[in-house]
Amino acid sequence: MVLIHYFGHSFFKVGFPGRNILIDPYVSNNQKDPAFARLVGCAAKDSDFKDTALILITHEHFDHFDKKFVENIALRDNSCVVASESVLQELNLSKRFLHPIKMHQTISLRGVEILATPAHHPQAFYPLGFMIIRNGKSVFHSGDTALLDSFSQFNPDVALLPI
Repeated sequence: MVLIHYFGHSFFKVGFPGRNILIDPYVSNNQKDPAFARLVGCAAKDSDFKDTALILITHEHFDHFDKKFVENIALRDNSCVVASESVLQELNLSKRFLHPIKMHQTISLRGVEILATPAHHPQAFYPLGFMIIRNGKSVFHSGDTALLDSFSQFNPDVALLPI
């Protein structure tokens, strides 16, 4: 079984039995420029993020990478943060929390297999998507991207397409 919680924009919690994974956390609404303010606030509560094993970040933009939130959850839950090296360098966390991943690379962390997939977002430095697999169940999060032909190679149980 896989439980999916949508928290707005591109922010999801994927719950596999025994593993909670956050993807593209975006909770705060502290943008000074009103053009970038959230139209709908994140209705999540702290209890929605209990026992977070992994935090996956598709790219560096604030609306996919709430740095303070990521740091707080990682420290509280001893969560592994998975992203490109450039994103991880922006975090004020010990290296034990940080797990760099490159496009087309697969890593295994805490019983979860994570494949970094291509994404097309010209305004981002190194955009990624993620195929996440645990106990034979798979979830694909496309990242902040345009539609790509390569998506047809994936056959996940659940596809999250915040395109």
